[in-house]
Amino acid sequence: MPSSLAPAPPSPSPSTGLGAEAERRLAELEQRQESVVNSVIEARSKTIDWWLAYLAVFTAVIGLVGLLIPFIIGRKERERLQVDLDEVRRMKGEIDSHLQGSRKNLDESNALLAAQRPESKDSTSSPKSAAAVDKAVAEVKAAEAASPTDRLRAEALASKAEPEKAYALWHALLSLSPGDAQAAFYCGYWAQSISEQDGRADASWWRQRGIAHYQRAVELDGRSHWALNNWGNALTAEARALAQAGDLPTARSLWQQAGQRYADALRIKPDKHEAAYNWGSALDDEALALAQVKDLPTARSLWQQAGQRYADALRIKPDKHEAAYNWGNALAAEALALAQVKDLPTARSLWQQAGQRYADALRIKPDMHEVASNWASTLLHEAEAIGDSAEARGLCERARDLMLPFAERKPSVAAYNLACAYARLQDFEASLTWLRRSRDAGGLPDREHLETDPDLAELRLTPGFKAFLGETFGG
Repeated sequence: MPSSLAPAPPSPSPSTGLGAEAERRLAELEQRQESVVNSVIEARSKTIDWWLAYLAVFTAVIGLVGLLIPFIIGRKERERLQVDLDEVRRMKGEIDSHLQGSRKNLDESNALLAAQRPESKDSTSSPKSAAAVDKAVAEVKAAEAASPTDRLRAEALASKAEPEKAYALWHALLSLSPGDAQAAFYCGYWAQSISEQDGRADASWWRQRGIAHYQRAVELDGRSHWALNNWGNALTAEARALAQAGDLPTARSLWQQAGQRYADALRIKPDKHEAAYNWGSALDDEALALAQVKDLPTARSLWQQAGQRYADALRIKPDKHEAAYNWGNALAAEALALAQVKDLPTARSLWQQAGQRYADALRIKPDMHEVASNWASTLLHEAEAIGDSAEARGLCERARDLMLPFAERKPSVAAYNLACAYARLQDFEASLTWLRRSRDAGGLPDREHLETDPDLAELRLTPGFKAFLGETFGG
């Protein structure tokens, strides 16, 4: 797949045969540890024996996938087993604390990944993991019964807050057990999470790793709607990046593949609202990319398909405010594209439909400031399109009234739109006040935007605006 990013980093896969050797040596190490610990502290053997074994196993795994050093167990082995009892207790306490905190980390991460963010519309599926953590930890604490792979799985589940460590551990487990569908899924999940970190030059490489792992997970478990949904998300993210880089043909191919994955997920689980919603988002992204290259007929077809997918998501889950919100965004984007080619009647009809979807989203989640902000922007766009009239003024007043309730709670979002609304209403003092509020809250656009925004056209003619630019940007 073409990419303008840096060369891919080396794969952390261990060399051929190393997994089997690791299993054999880890098993031997456990036997030797049990013998030595029982001879030192007979009364506490069941407790201390496992923790020493666990720490040695973890050290071996880190050597395997994290540090890329040879897997050698030598004379140092006996020294590790003679560690001071107080040190063992300290380490045990730290590990217990880490494992106990894992459920909270898992739930918080899942909530964050599933939450709607205006910049990223994908809803990434992560299986309900709290029960999995409880099960894994219980298995690990049954010291004599726990195999090295069980212990590795538990440590991987407990590494939720450290994506690269989690990926390395799940990749090690997949290397030891190539048929493990759960390990393949989590390799994809963490590769995708790493790719979303800000400022990564290797983001495309990690996305492609995620795509490959999800594909493997589906090959191992063809009924995994979780893997199919996330596979679609990873394809969509890569398509978006390629479109931004100018490779629209390859991007469109990936968007179409993503749609197939979402359709597969819905065939397996017809009530999977995440797949319907993400499919709508992918179609919306593709439509926006085509509108930018002036292929409006194809873009409109895709926007209409996106609306159908958002409607499906709301039918399955009527309180899915993200679907109502992004459906409104898709309608508003289509309306703006039509207004730019002077099809004002159709554009106005779509703006009104967008307002209905935004109203639905606010009924579901009244404190969703992003909805009010985008609805206000839509009203201002419509006011600009219809020109100077009493009706346009009414639209600006509605935009103002939408944003005022959020002004104190979210000034970084509300203040700039309020400045635009007041400027269109020719209340220039109020407009400048809200521009300053926007600046102070960190939500002010750059100078170029301020000097070209049509909403501020009349405000720019005033001395107050010129003074504001000088005090804000200098010069």
